[in-house]
Amino acid sequence: MARTPSTKRKPQSRQGTLHESLYPAVRRMYPTATRVVRHERLTTHGRHRRPVLDVTLAAFDAQGRTLMALWPEEMPELHEAVKARHGLGYVSVDL
Repeated sequence: MARTPSTKRKPQSRQGTLHESLYPAVRRMYPTATRVVRHERLTTHGRHRRPVLDVTLAAFDAQGRTLMALWPEEMPELHEAVKARHGLGYVSVDL
């Protein structure tokens, strides 16, 4: 009997709605946003290929266009608030 290839399960993203306390900061940076995505991934960097956490926070408008990506250094309070409220990894939050 031929062996069938195993199917990998796609990781589910944690979706939810943005907490009321985060609306002013998000609206200040992204006035027309309908979705905010925080993507945290482990990558390697440098000559010795040391592991580094790469974190990006991006917003999308109603047509799905990327508005602007933010690094943690640009607005640390928003990054920390989204991480504390919604967790680590890939997080997609509807506004």
